[in-house]
Amino acid sequence: MSYKLKNDTIEVMLETWKNLYAKDGLRRCSRCLLPETTPYIAYDAKGVCNYCKRYLKVSVKGEKELEKIIAPFRNNNARNNCIVALSGGRDSSFGLHYVKRVLHLNPIAYTYDWGMATDLARRNQAKMCSALGIDRIVIKADVNKKRRNIRRNVEAWLKSPDLGLVPIFMSGDKQVIYNARRVKRQADIKLMFHGLGNTFEDSLFKTGFSNVTLESPMIYCDISLRSKVKLGLYYAQRFMQNPGFINSALIDAFLGYLSLFFLKRDYYDIFLYHFIKWDEQAITKTLIEEYAWEAPTDTCLTWRVDDGTAAFYNYIYMAVAGFTENDTFRSCQVREGLLSRDQAIKIIENENKPRIETLEWYGRTVGFDCDETIRIINRMPKLYKI
Repeated sequence: MSYKLKNDTIEVMLETWKNLYAKDGLRRCSRCLLPETTPYIAYDAKGVCNYCKRYLKVSVKGEKELEKIIAPFRNNNARNNCIVALSGGRDSSFGLHYVKRVLHLNPIAYTYDWGMATDLARRNQAKMCSALGIDRIVIKADVNKKRRNIRRNVEAWLKSPDLGLVPIFMSGDKQVIYNARRVKRQADIKLMFHGLGNTFEDSLFKTGFSNVTLESPMIYCDISLRSKVKLGLYYAQRFMQNPGFINSALIDAFLGYLSLFFLKRDYYDIFLYHFIKWDEQAITKTLIEEYAWEAPTDTCLTWRVDDGTAAFYNYIYMAVAGFTENDTFRSCQVREGLLSRDQAIKIIENENKPRIETLEWYGRTVGFDCDETIRIINRMPKLYKI
């Protein structure tokens, strides 16, 4: 079994990536970056996509509204008064800084270790907690079992690759929500902050490839029951068609589905970036200068760097559909006027470059033949012609 990518495999990966940004590459929206391969996309006579037309500008609730919620929890003693979910990624790390240094609360950090956190993420978790003097609760899953489940799902998926089933590789981490509830109960703390929920993280294309359109880009418990059931049926049908998915990972996947879609958030579950403006430059500057927070060495990205799975699933999306979640993220920034379209194109070209080092880490950690896996992905029929 090879955990290293051969040179010819890497060359095909890089050629696929380069061709997408050639002069006559993918057709994209004339306003944002979304390509013609995006699920349910349509362009008008001027080449503007329907996603741009229905886009609503980001509107945060504001610090005053946030203060109304947290005011009852302030105290003058050393008792912990809130919990902050910490993955070691950019947004959760800044969230911990903000809660402690800006809101002047006394948090406990909470981490769910499901076995796919990168070494970089672990170092960042430790740095943030040490610098801020914060204790951390770590809920550790059966890591060997989780990785074995991922491997079995990867092996099953490779028998009949399907873009709509790609999120199955992340199903094992979705119990982070259920375990967050456990931590709140055990610590007897109601107030909890989350770094997810940033409206720019519009990854609706992932469920779009499952023939499901969603109403909410990030808070999945808020979507309609009809969409939840439709998505569940899509997976059930594909599992019936591919018996390889009927394995020990099935229970884990089902529990993840329930945790993500059916555990309702309460009033004191605070999605921080629904209240404060998300400012990429200010966030990364603060983290690097004040905490020596680490960014990866194999990419210019600072997003999704806490979990090695992202490098894998984003390569699949790029190779087959010609775009990744980076395209949708930067498209939102273009619509907001934070980036010009030309700037965004240059950024995603760099961000979508295959992360060879992390892909090899992922194959080695999960335990599958990395080279053969990438070759199968490269042979999948493309949704585009260039």
